[in-house]
Amino acid sequence: MDYFKLFLINGVLGYFLQTMGYVIAIAAFNKKSLNIRDLFFRTLVFSIVTYFIRQISAINFGFHTILIMIVFIVISIRFFKTASYPTVLAVLLTSVMIIVCETINYGLLSLIFSSETISFLLKGGETLEGQINKALVGVPTNIMSIGFITIFYKFQMKKLKKENANGEAG
Repeated sequence: MDYFKLFLINGVLGYFLQTMGYVIAIAAFNKKSLNIRDLFFRTLVFSIVTYFIRQISAINFGFHTILIMIVFIVISIRFFKTASYPTVLAVLLTSVMIIVCETINYGLLSLIFSSETISFLLKGGETLEGQINKALVGVPTNIMSIGFITIFYKFQMKKLKKENANGEAG
């Protein structure tokens, strides 16, 4: 049961939500609307890619992130037929957004918990409980980033509708 809990927290609330932010941002920057099926499929593809890249123990965490970003860009351009410049910009800015949300999250956590408790939670350790706790600490970051990116996406789609309406009328 604990492994299922770890899968839900780390897989769904971790990788899935975080990669959903990338998918939504790529669509927004490319000015393409997303339906639920495409959003789910692309997010699933990105989540699986992220999971397997994170399993490569021969490279460090920062390099994982860079490799993930490069693969997201290649997959988006090659298979999801997005434009290069907006896709690269979306991936880079989404990464920055996640860093900002992590900073906010950990800032709020530092107001609630002691630095020893936060350090203990972030280390996670080799135990299943430690991994679950570490995954839980990142959930607010993902929820915040999805919220901000979704607002941006909605704004872009509204702007696109307005541009299309003005273009058709003129």
